[in-house]
Amino acid sequence: PTLALGIDASGAKTGANVFQQATNQIKSAGQQASKATNEVVKEIQSIGVVSKATAYTMGLLGGAFAALSLAQVARDVIKVGDAYTLLDARLKLATGSTVNATAAHKALLSIAQESSAGFEEVSSLYIRLAQNSQKLGLSTKDLEGITRTITEALAVSGATATETAASLLQLGQAMSSGTLNGDEFKSISEQFPKLLDIISAATGTAREELKKMGSEGQLSTRVIVQSIQDQSDVVHTQFTAMGDTVGKATTRMQNAWNELLVELNR
Repeated sequence: PTLALGIDASGAKTGANVFQQATNQIKSAGQQASKATNEVVKEIQSIGVVSKATAYTMGLLGGAFAALSLAQVARDVIKVGDAYTLLDARLKLATGSTVNATAAHKALLSIAQESSAGFEEVSSLYIRLAQNSQKLGLSTKDLEGITRTITEALAVSGATATETAASLLQLGQAMSSGTLNGDEFKSISEQFPKLLDIISAATGTAREELKKMGSEGQLSTRVIVQSIQDQSDVVHTQFTAMGDTVGKATTRMQNAWNELLVELNR
């Protein structure tokens, strides 16, 4: 007698279909990233800060995005997805609910893109401010306004992406500790002197006196926040008068790319 074996391939087919869908999603991400890069190239060309050769090179980079290996894109999706999941969890704790966290994420992304600052650094600063919001009597609108002014001030100061990230970190730590002094004051004075100009103008205190105020614990979070709010219009006027740069466009592109990866991870 002949033994007949029946093989049910439905499970394998289902698995293959799921894998194919995931592959298509990843390829789509690469294509969308390429489009985003092309938009940045157009934007940069419009402000006349790069040569045609540089723009052509960036165009090739856009094509490279579409050709990224599935494994590399998958690793990026997981890495950025994990980082943003943690960030959103921190936002939820700071704002009190998932709805508020989602609204904050959207607002902070807008601030980051408009000021050409890294989204994660901007969000971390916002979170540290939010942790002191009750004590300082700050509303959500206040928190967003202060965060925007700080990122605009960094842009006005000409800080690089690395300096911006370091300054936001140091300032966030100062906000958490309650005062700006010691190593944090030194770091801010070196990488974000514009903040000291803001405090000096708002308090009517000479720049050289601020270090002494810091060592005496007088540069409290409240003083810093009130100074930033007092000078917000001045900073915004200075910011809007500035031109764009390749570095700023690159930061915005990175923010957009990360958001795209996060969508794939959801």
